[in-house]
Amino acid sequence: RNTITMNSKEVPPQAPAEPASFDLGAKLAQRLREHIANRDRTQRRIDQEVSQLQLLSKAAPKRPRETKNALHQKTVRLERDRTSRSLPLAQEKALIRQIDAAR
Repeated sequence: RNTITMNSKEVPPQAPAEPASFDLGAKLAQRLREHIANRDRTQRRIDQEVSQLQLLSKAAPKRPRETKNALHQKTVRLERDRTSRSLPLAQEKALIRQIDAAR
């Protein structure tokens, strides 16, 4: 007989606190599905952030290698060349692009 005697009274053994319908396999499968969904959601967010970062890095203006003073002097020199010489249209357009790039 599975009884415990306490102060000469018999107490029947108590059942575990878990409900009878608890299924460990189902609970673990649910936790696995939640974990996978969370992981996939996190990976999608990482992919979105990476693509946004790549777009921002492509759209960022290039940093000049010269100082502001050197860039200003280069702009003045190119502008003077453009106005003092007669250039074919293609060369003048290229010169204007250089001036814009230096600004």
